[in-house]
Amino acid sequence: MDGVESRGDGKVKPQNFWTKVSVSENGCWQWTGCRFATGYAQFHNKRAHRVSWVLERGRIPDGLFVLHHCDNKLCVRPDHLFLGTQLDNIKDMFSKGRENKAKGENHGHAKLSESLVKGIRASCGTHQEIANRHNVSRSTISLIKSGARWNHV
Repeated sequence: MDGVESRGDGKVKPQNFWTKVSVSENGCWQWTGCRFATGYAQFHNKRAHRVSWVLERGRIPDGLFVLHHCDNKLCVRPDHLFLGTQLDNIKDMFSKGRENKAKGENHGHAKLSESLVKGIRASCGTHQEIANRHNVSRSTISLIKSGARWNHV
C-alpha cells in the first residue's frame, strides 16, 4: 500500500487508523497517536498524513510528497493535504514564511559563536591551520574571512 503497509498481513486497517484522530477547533483532524521526533504524526512507523492520503485517495505517485495546506504536522484530514514535489514543498515553505531564519550561533547547526568568528577574522595563519584549531573545514574559514558566511557579525 505505497509504503504505508502495516504489520502482519500488510494492510492498514482504517478503523485502527481513524480511532487516533480528533477534530480540532481549526478544522484539522488532529493525530492523537505517536509522533516522530520531528513532530510529524506516526502510524506503524509511517507518517500518518501519508497513510491518510493512501486510505482516502489511493497510491502516492513515485517522487511526490504529501504536503499540508494547513502547515499542521499532526493533521491527517485528507482535504488539508495535497501532492507535490520537493520543490513545491520548498516554495510552499517560503511563501508561508516558514523557512529557518536563525543566524549565527542561534542556528541549530552552528559550531561557532560570534566571538569565535571575530577571532577567526583577525587570525593569522593558513585557512587550514585556523580550521584545525576550531574543528571546522577550511572552506568554512574561507567563507567567514571573505564575508560570505557570518556576514551579520
